[in-house]
Amino acid sequence: MTHPFLRAMTAGEIILTSLRAYRDHFRLLVLVALVPHLVLLALELLLLAAGAAGGGALLAVLATTVVANGIALAALTVATARAVQGQEPSLIEVYAQTARSRLVAVVLAYLATALVVSGGMMLLILPGILLGALFAPTVPAIVLEHRGALDGIARSVQMMRPHWGKGMVVFSYFILVAGFLPLYLLILQDSMGTGPFTPLLSAIIGSVTLPLGFASHVVLYVSLRSEEEDAEAQLAAALEPPAME
Repeated sequence: MTHPFLRAMTAGEIILTSLRAYRDHFRLLVLVALVPHLVLLALELLLLAAGAAGGGALLAVLATTVVANGIALAALTVATARAVQGQEPSLIEVYAQTARSRLVAVVLAYLATALVVSGGMMLLILPGILLGALFAPTVPAIVLEHRGALDGIARSVQMMRPHWGKGMVVFSYFILVAGFLPLYLLILQDSMGTGPFTPLLSAIIGSVTLPLGFASHVVLYVSLRSEEEDAEAQLAAALEPPAME
């Protein structure tokens, strides 16, 4: 079957396509993002219940956050790529396929690129957007091409060099939707007062906004692959549903 989105797209087309995928597969994408968020929430509640405090507890939460976000992005790559192909995978199928990915490479690449981009954002924002554009397809490249962390980053840079402008628009959209929007919602939530369900609401907000933004990176990656020979066959093989025992 011909991949319906294996074609060159403008930045606007990439964003609109990702919005349609999010709308049509809202339940799946939010549940995929929610699983790691709930694991992180459970850890935070356990530490709180145990009265843990100090640098050790903070380090544990930060490390778990990095791992949870990396796993969420890997799973969203699988779910979004299969969704835009017209497939309807279940949550179990998505995570079964994600478990076969190079998750350590994803987490390491996510951590490295996030630190670099965050540093760039502190330098008057523009350097961060430029770097974010270069690194945007990193996780899809690792997951769908079975690459290592450094190889995935290099692959992303190689893909994005001819498409700086397109990448900057897509990454700016991602930052607005997956960065500033949840921050605004969390501030709004805090202004209404805290309650026993506040941590869960925070996890849900992150799970709703993350796939809304990250789907654009997956569609960007698929669009850029249209320029390569045998891309259709390679993507089909990468997205072949795993045999369920």
